[in-house]
Amino acid sequence: MSVKDRLPRIAAAMVLAAGFVTHRTDAATLTVGNDTNCQYGNVQSAVDALTAGGTHEIRIKSNLYEGQAVRIDNRSVRLVGGYANCSAAAPTGVSTLSGVGGGHDSVVTITGNSNDVILENLSIIKGDEVSDGVGGGVDFRGGGTLRVRASSISNNYAGYGGGISFTGTAATRAQLRLEAGTLILNNVAQYSGGGIRVEGNARLQITDDNVLISGNEAKGVNPATNTPTYGYGGGILVLMPADADIGSPGLGNGGLITENTARYGGGIAMSSELDVFSGVVRLFTTDASRPLRIRGNRATNTGGGLYLRGPNLLRGFDFRIDGNRAQEGSAIYADTADTPGVANVALNGGLERNITRPTDLGAVPCSAAVACNLIDGNIAETVAGQATTGAAVLTQTQGIVEINRTTFSKNRGGQVARNFGFTVLLNALIADNVVTGYLLRQESNGATWDLHVENSTIAGNSIGAAHVISASGDIVLSRSISWQPGRNTLIQPDGSKRVGNVLANETISIGGPTGTIVNGDPLFVDAARGDYRPHAASPAVDFASSGGGPDLAGNTRGFDLPIRPNWQGTGDLGAYERVDVAPLVRNGQFDGDLRLWSTDAHATWDAINHVGPGGSGSLRIGGTLATDEQAVATQCVRVPGPGLYRLEGWGRSVPFSVFAGDRVSIGWSYAASDGAGDCSSVPIAFGERLVTTTENWTAVEPMLIDATSWTRSAYVLIRLIVQNRTLASRSARGYFDGITLAPAGDDTIFRNGFDG
Repeated sequence: MSVKDRLPRIAAAMVLAAGFVTHRTDAATLTVGNDTNCQYGNVQSAVDALTAGGTHEIRIKSNLYEGQAVRIDNRSVRLVGGYANCSAAAPTGVSTLSGVGGGHDSVVTITGNSNDVILENLSIIKGDEVSDGVGGGVDFRGGGTLRVRASSISNNYAGYGGGISFTGTAATRAQLRLEAGTLILNNVAQYSGGGIRVEGNARLQITDDNVLISGNEAKGVNPATNTPTYGYGGGILVLMPADADIGSPGLGNGGLITENTARYGGGIAMSSELDVFSGVVRLFTTDASRPLRIRGNRATNTGGGLYLRGPNLLRGFDFRIDGNRAQEGSAIYADTADTPGVANVALNGGLERNITRPTDLGAVPCSAAVACNLIDGNIAETVAGQATTGAAVLTQTQGIVEINRTTFSKNRGGQVARNFGFTVLLNALIADNVVTGYLLRQESNGATWDLHVENSTIAGNSIGAAHVISASGDIVLSRSISWQPGRNTLIQPDGSKRVGNVLANETISIGGPTGTIVNGDPLFVDAARGDYRPHAASPAVDFASSGGGPDLAGNTRGFDLPIRPNWQGTGDLGAYERVDVAPLVRNGQFDGDLRLWSTDAHATWDAINHVGPGGSGSLRIGGTLATDEQAVATQCVRVPGPGLYRLEGWGRSVPFSVFAGDRVSIGWSYAASDGAGDCSSVPIAFGERLVTTTENWTAVEPMLIDATSWTRSAYVLIRLIVQNRTLASRSARGYFDGITLAPAGDDTIFRNGFDG
C-alpha cells in the first residue's frame, strides 16, 4: 500500500534534540540529514513531528534522499534544502528528493484544506506514480498555498500532472506559486498535464523572474491499448474553473514555456466542460525588456502554443508566441467542444475595452524597442515535418478571437488565420508569412460580421491562393492596407461586406475604387527589413477619421502630420500612425548596407561611419568612372506636401595628390507630379552643390527646394555625384553619409525615432 493511500501518521512522541522539545504547538525548526547533530534521518520523520500550530521550517542537508514519498497534511511548513550540514546557518546548495527505490507514488503529497507549504532549494526527481495517478513530483489536493522557490521538479511521471498536479477542493481558492529560480523540466504525463496540471478551485501564479517550464510531455496514449487518449497540455494544463496568471519573463531570453509536447496544446492547454465562463488564463510580462514567451512547443494534433477547449477565457498582454508547431493552430487553437459556451481569446484587449493589464501582479508594458506582441515563426506541419494546410491561429465553431496590437510574421502553413467563429484583428501587422492558401480564411457560421479587420496592415506575404482573404460569411474591412501585388484582395462566395478607408493594390473585389477605397503604393519605410510604417508621403497618411485606439507602436490615432494635406481626415490607414515627417530620405545613414538607393558598380557600403549609430557605415565610391562626372547613387524621395524643403548631407574625398582630391557633390531635381509612377517625369527645378575635395568629413551647404507647386505624386530625385580630377585616369574615390531632406525650418529630423 502506497504512502498516499495510508492515513496520515500522527507525531505523538516527544523528540528531544539540541536540548529542546520539537513536538510543540508554536513554530519549530527541525533538521534532516545523516550527521550526528541532525535531528532526523529522513524528511517524513521531521514532517510527522510537526503539529498543526505555528509556521515551521525543516532544514535538509544537501544530499540525495531516495525512496521519497513525503506526505504533508494541513501544515504550515517551509521545506528548505541545501544546507552543508545540520549546524549550518544558511543553505548553500540543493537537496535532492528522489522517488527511486520507493513505491509508485508522488515524491511529495500535500492534503488538507489549510496548508501553507514552501518547497525551497530542492530537486524533486523521478517520482513514479501509476499511469492513472496524479502528480509525479508533487500532488496537492486540498486548500491553502504551495510555493515552489529556487527548486527544480524534473523527470517525474504520472498519469496526470507529470511534474505537479494541483487540485483545489476547499471553499477558498488554493494557490500554486512558482517563484524565482523554479524549473519544471522533462516531466511526463501519460495522459495530460506534462509539466503542471491545475484543477478545481485553484489558481496558478507565475510572475517571478528565472522560471522555466521546458521539455515536458503529455503523451496522450492509453498504455493498455496503445490508443490515443487525451494528451492535453505539454507544459501546463488548466482545467476550469481554475485560473492562471502567467507573467514571468522566463529564464534568460529563451522564454518561460518552451519545447514542451502534447497532442493538444504543446505549451498551454485550457479545458472546461462547464457551460459558463468560470476561469481565466492571463498572460503578461513583468519585465519591460523581456515579454512573456511561449516558444518552440509542439502539438502533434492542434494548438502548438496554446489550446482552448470549451468556454475558457484567455487574456494576453505583452507576449511572444513563436516557433511553435502543430498540424492545426500552430500558435493558437480555440474550440467550443460540446458545451454551450464559447472559447474566447483576447490579446491586448480586442473589442472588450474593459480588459486591462494585471498591474496588481506587477504587469508592465513592453519597451518600444523590444520584440513584443508577436505571433511569429510558427509552423503548421506533421510530427514528421511534412507541411500541412493548417493555420497559425484556428478558431473553430463559435469561438471568439480578438487580437489587437499584434504582429503576425514569418509563420508558415495553409493560412495565417482561419475562422469558423468570430475573429477581430485590430491594429495588426500581418507581414512576411508564407501560406499555401489564403492569408485569412473565414468560414460562415451565420454570425454577424464574422471577420473584422480594422487599422491593420497586410503586406509582404507569400500567398499561394489568388486572393488575400476568403470570406464565406460577413466581413468588415476598414482603415487598413492590403499590399500584395499579384493577388486580389477578397473572394467572397456569400455574406455581406462593409468596406471603407482601405488602400490596396487591387480594389475591385472590395467594391472600389471609390473615394475611400483607393489603389496605391503605401510607401513603407523599409519593407525589406520588416519596417511597414508608412512614409510621410504615403497615401495612407492622414487619410481617414481617427479611431481604433493606440496603434501597433502605442501611438495615439488621428495625429495630424504637419505639411501633409488630409484626404478624409487625420487618421492613418494600417497598423501604424505616422507621427513624424522625417525621415523622408530612406536609409540616408547607410545603416549596414545601401538598400533603398539605386547604385552603380562604383558604390559600395563601407564601415567608416560619420552620421548615425555606431556601425551604420557610409557609401563609398571607388573605381574607374565612365565619364569625368558621374552620379553613383540616386534615390527618389516622395514629397509629403507643398512647401520649402532643405536637402543636406555629408561627404569626404580621398586626395590623389598634395593638391586636391576628387570632387564629391550632391545634386537634386524636383518634379511636381509623376504620371508614370517611376520618377521619370521632366523636372521643373534642379540643382547641385559641391560638398568637398578634402579628406575631412564636410557638411554640404543646405540646398533649398521649392515644392510649393505640388501634387500627391511629387518627388525629389537625389543624386550622389563624384567628379574625377586626376590627369591620367578616371579613377575616383569618396564617401557620403547622413543624407537628409526635411521641410525647411523643421528640426524634428533628429528626434523622430524613425531610422529610415
